[in-house]
Amino acid sequence: LARGQRLAELRAERDALLAAADALTMKALDTGTVEQRQDVAAYKQVLRDLPTTIALQMRDIADPADLDAYAPAWPTVPVVVAVARVPR
Repeated sequence: LARGQRLAELRAERDALLAAADALTMKALDTGTVEQRQDVAAYKQVLRDLPTTIALQMRDIADPADLDAYAPAWPTVPVVVAVARVPR
């Protein structure tokens, strides 16, 4: 139960980060560079892959206290800075 509960907690945290990343995606699409859009897409992919990564990392943790203390390596949120567009 402890493993499943911890996975659910981490998935909820990941889901919140994904929801926040949607706004970042819109900002990158509206005002960012191609590189910034790629950075945001890569960040979101790492977040989507985290449940599998976490489950694999937690597989060998037997002690419930260690499960509670487990903290995944969360990806760094990319910075999207508005780029001035030259009118055509």
